[in-house]
Amino acid sequence: MPSKIQTIKIILRNVAEACAAIAVCGILVSVSSSQISNIVGSITQARETSMEGQDRSAAISQLQSQFATIDGNDAKISNALMHENDIIPFVDALNSLASKDSVQQSYNFSSPAPYASQGNLNVYSIPYSIGLTGNVNAFMKYLSDFQSLPYFTNISSVSISAPSGLGQNSTMNMAATLYIQQ
Repeated sequence: MPSKIQTIKIILRNVAEACAAIAVCGILVSVSSSQISNIVGSITQARETSMEGQDRSAAISQLQSQFATIDGNDAKISNALMHENDIIPFVDALNSLASKDSVQQSYNFSSPAPYASQGNLNVYSIPYSIGLTGNVNAFMKYLSDFQSLPYFTNISSVSISAPSGLGQNSTMNMAATLYIQQ
C-alpha cells in the first residue's frame, strides 16, 4: 500500500496531467477558432467579389446588347457613349426637348464614377436629376421624346405631383444615370 505522500504525489501528478490536457485543448480550440474565422472571412470576401463581378458582367452584357440594337454602326456608338469631358451635346438635347415639349426644366449632374470596364472600353456613370414643370400631356410627350435620344441613359425613378386646382401646372422629377466613356 502506498504511503500518504506517494498517494498525494500520484493525485497531484494526475491533476497536473489533466490541467495540461485542458490547456492543450484550450490552445487547440483557440487556434482552430482563429483558422475558422479566417476561412469564413475569406469565403465572405470571395462571395462579395463574385457578386460584384456578376453585377459588372451584367452591366457589360446590358451595354453590349444596347450596342447590338444600334446595328453595330461605329459612329452611332461613338456618339451614344459620349466622352467624359464633353456631355454638352446631351445637355443641349435636354434643353431642346424641354423647349419642344413646352415644359420648364432644371437639371443637376453629379460627378462621374467608374461603372464597368472591358478591354479598351471604360464606362463611367453620371447620376443626374431633372425637374420639369408643365401639364401631364407635356410630360408624356417629353418622356416619349427622351427615350428616343441617341445616348446611353437610364431613368431610375419618376414622380409626378399634381396641384389640387384645375389648370395649374404639375411637377415631375426624374432620377437618371448617363453612361459615358473615358
